[in-house]
Amino acid sequence: MPSFIVHSIAGREIAKILNLTGKKRDYFFIANLLPDTNQVEKRDDLSDKDLRILIQKEKKITHFRTTTDGILSYPDIDYFLSKYKDKVKNDIVVLGYFFHLYTDYYYFHDFLPKLLTFLDKDGNEIYKKDDNDIIKINKTGKLIKKDDFWSKRNSIGIYSDYSRLNTYLIKKYNFSYDYNKCKSIIDSGEFSVPIAEINPSKIGDVLKELDNFYTEALNNDIEEFKIFNKEDIDNLISDVSNTFLEKYNSFIK
Repeated sequence: MPSFIVHSIAGREIAKILNLTGKKRDYFFIANLLPDTNQVEKRDDLSDKDLRILIQKEKKITHFRTTTDGILSYPDIDYFLSKYKDKVKNDIVVLGYFFHLYTDYYYFHDFLPKLLTFLDKDGNEIYKKDDNDIIKINKTGKLIKKDDFWSKRNSIGIYSDYSRLNTYLIKKYNFSYDYNKCKSIIDSGEFSVPIAEINPSKIGDVLKELDNFYTEALNNDIEEFKIFNKEDIDNLISDVSNTFLEKYNSFIK
């Protein structure tokens, strides 16, 4: 998934384009994080692979994924709209949720495939998840075992570049995050979530996790990306917003 920081900055930037202010802007910002609420608890007895399987199983629901046999899984936008199309126009929370799903769709369908080539154990390019054993970094040609690439516990996979990405984007967009303000909105009881696929009691966990990522990234120095291309990163936020508006402008007016 794109990092919490990517989602937050993309949400803030499109909120500007949509001229959202006050409560609508704040609600949209929080709603844009909601699909990443989950009830999977990290445990020492779980390997990275087993934890990822559990998380992805839950994300299938919260992210409206209907197919999972492809190399990369992304939301089924039509499936989401079949359930919530009428509410997208009239409920800012549903619109925020929708934008998160679209950001994930763009990231996995259009952005990430340009950076990676997926191979089987013999080095042949493949297109089904079960056949994948090795991931080639197109930028450098480096080959990484699939489990190492998706692991959060080493310095060679994509999550290490997420840390670099967070710091770069925070400073590029001068992004700031007020955890206490967002938490007070949730605690007020006025923030209502009409999306049946998530557990609203977990929203506070997402807000806190974003705060942890934000605080860590804010104090880091900008480093060169190992997997991402800087040019693509520079265009990512604007590309997500622009393509979303091109495709779904009629849903948000």
